Amino acid sequence: MSHLSSFPERLLFGDNALEDVKGVLKEFKSKKVLIITDKGLVKAGVLDNVLSKLNSEGLEFYVFDETNPEPTISNFQEALEQNRNKDIDLIIGLGGGSAIDLGKAVALFLKHDAEFLDFVGINKVPSKGLPTIMISTTSGTGSEVSKFAVLTDEETHLKSVIASPNIVPTVSVVDPVLTQSLPPHITANTGIDALVHCIEGYLAVRNSNLSNELALVGLEKIWNNLQKAYENGDDKEARYEMALGSMLGGLVLNTTDGAGMVHGLAFSLGVYCSLPHGLSNSLVLPYTLDYLTPYAVESLDVLASKINVSGSNKEERVENFINDIFKLQNNLNIPTTLKEMDIDKKLIPTLAESSNKQERLQTNSPKRLNEEEIKQIFTNAFEGKVSFNE
Repeated sequence: MSHLSSFPERLLFGDNALEDVKGVLKEFKSKKVLIITDKGLVKAGVLDNVLSKLNSEGLEFYVFDETNPEPTISNFQEALEQNRNKDIDLIIGLGGGSAIDLGKAVALFLKHDAEFLDFVGINKVPSKGLPTIMISTTSGTGSEVSKFAVLTDEETHLKSVIASPNIVPTVSVVDPVLTQSLPPHITANTGIDALVHCIEGYLAVRNSNLSNELALVGLEKIWNNLQKAYENGDDKEARYEMALGSMLGGLVLNTTDGAGMVHGLAFSLGVYCSLPHGLSNSLVLPYTLDYLTPYAVESLDVLASKINVSGSNKEERVENFINDIFKLQNNLNIPTTLKEMDIDKKLIPTLAESSNKQERLQTNSPKRLNEEEIKQIFTNAFEGKVSFNE
């Protein structure tokens, strides 16, 4: 059985890959380029650094730096309206998943006369938008290579996802050097997000031999290097391996048509509690895996064995794997319970109802979770309870 996947037309990967982007711009013969980024990267001097490497005669750059940490549809509409009449012919997304996803959406709708919600879902985009160059500054979302654009719908309080090969970046730039200045807490949160992509990609109903191989390699690289990158941001080898692992995680999700219910629960936390996406994933990861273990023990055992988790049988290895995730979170100074985050326990029914509506992720989970089961996972995450420690 064949499986359809999507890849960028061109991938620039490696230390100082940014240096090659200027030549790509010349090939595109672009005249007016819109860079979508955020104020943090502007303040940190990253935008100026990129512009110094891209600037050339005949190129006009515009900048939108109002990207929200969790971009919304209204944030997208603001970016679109500000730049609709400027004859933009190429979009550069500079940042983590938020800026890159926003860039994908703007590139699409500068060329298509449609509403954002018209294209939400799988394979609803009729054709490509403007050419895009996506430059990742984190090792987390894998959005620089993915076919997804995720924005929050403020009216429904749901994450709305456009999933289509027609929004895969034209050129993806993964330059590990750009991640060396990441603060430790962002390294940790984004790194856990990348880890979840590889784990959920392997557990996915829509997996394949291709996605599984990519997921296992990505998992190993992230597991062995995340703490190193967290403890020493200048560790070039660790940053390189993290960038590679994160990129592989993005390619995994292209092949599986998305993640699973770790993301389903995390999306609700992000919307209702205003938490960074990686942190949201981390808070529910061990508890969701624990709940899904009876339905995915064989796959979880493969993942555990890949990173040399010990145990006398598969059940013990999976328990140790989940315990090792807790240890990693502690070593990264990431909270491990919702209670630590001062999240109101009374919010759990709302979070569960919202998560239950994530149909694309539900259908990719080893077990479709009902609302009561999701409530139980959130409750476990609040209390810090896993089945094998009761």
